[in-house]
Amino acid sequence: MKNTLVLLFLALFSVNAFSQTANSITNGSFFMPTTWDCTCIPTDGYTITINHDVTLASDYLLSSGGITINSSGSLVESGSGHGLWLTGFALLDIQGTFTFSKLLATGGTLSNSGTMNGLDSLYVGVDFTNDGSVIAEDFFNGGTMINNWYVDAVNFLNESSFTNNQTADLDNFFNDSLAVNIGTLNAADMYNNADLNNQGTMNISHDFTNAHAFFNESNFTVANNCTNGDSLSHDAVWTNNSIVTIQMNFQNLDTLLGYGSFCIGQNTANYGYMDGTYMFCDNSNPGTIDINSGFIGTGITYCSSPCLSSILQNDVFPVQAYPNPASEIVNIESSETVMHFSVLDIAGRVIRVEEVNDTQFTIGVEDLKAGFYYIRLDAENAVQVISVVVE
Repeated sequence: MKNTLVLLFLALFSVNAFSQTANSITNGSFFMPTTWDCTCIPTDGYTITINHDVTLASDYLLSSGGITINSSGSLVESGSGHGLWLTGFALLDIQGTFTFSKLLATGGTLSNSGTMNGLDSLYVGVDFTNDGSVIAEDFFNGGTMINNWYVDAVNFLNESSFTNNQTADLDNFFNDSLAVNIGTLNAADMYNNADLNNQGTMNISHDFTNAHAFFNESNFTVANNCTNGDSLSHDAVWTNNSIVTIQMNFQNLDTLLGYGSFCIGQNTANYGYMDGTYMFCDNSNPGTIDINSGFIGTGITYCSSPCLSSILQNDVFPVQAYPNPASEIVNIESSETVMHFSVLDIAGRVIRVEEVNDTQFTIGVEDLKAGFYYIRLDAENAVQVISVVVE
């Protein structure tokens, strides 16, 4: 009798455990029992695996159990304005496609190696490693985020830790904590209010302001205006140990240090503290700074000639240049057809000009001495200037 009760308990437990698992068996609605192998409608607490195209026509709470979207599957909202709330100890693992208007992650585990898109609001308050694509309008990062592939956001607010190892395209980037760029980070406007470390390539297509601590060890380009300074606490410190190109105006209100180089296209002004061993080049007025009412150390040197042959007031266009630093060749991948390119040294002298008429090509640098160089790419109605280091 005792053995019979034990077997009956085990059988009931097995049925109950099975009932908490739902695997998709066909395309269909999340709320249709025929979509799932359990012939049920899974609720919070189920372990859900999606292998097909499943639609969800409402908000959804995920506080326990989890949802895994395999590479062959998708979870797409039906209609618009719906949101999924990930909290508690739940799991959301995206290997396929996740398309929702809103995702709120305040707990649990979030991972992505697929595609997250359609998001007008993305709040991530947990640790998040992205190995896929994330496309969102408003993106709030409140956890430790590591981007190993691609992030595209209109408004990106970092309130914790953000490391970009691959590619991030951000219209408005406000850093209020720690941001490290090792890959390629493109932004229209950027305001650094905390700690920023650039070890890769950063391209700002409009304005950049550093109001706290910016440590630059690689290529940094600003297509419009640039300010180093915090008018409230005056604790902005920019340490530049590589190449900085600012195509319009630059003003320093606080502290500028390092041993790299600056190339400024138009007006320059120093109201703060400039010290170090960097080269400071004013393209419109070589050999000086237009306005100075602060301190300038004796270790700073100036260009005797323009640092760029010219800086046109045309639209810039996205360009990838790699490897950088380079020893033999630099690969160029451009969104526009480049008619010809020019290689310039740090003093702005043209070393080489070649016609290409292509979007992908290589530039040989094996005959150049080690140091900083600029490559100017001229398209039909646009121009882009990138900086490279030759080892």
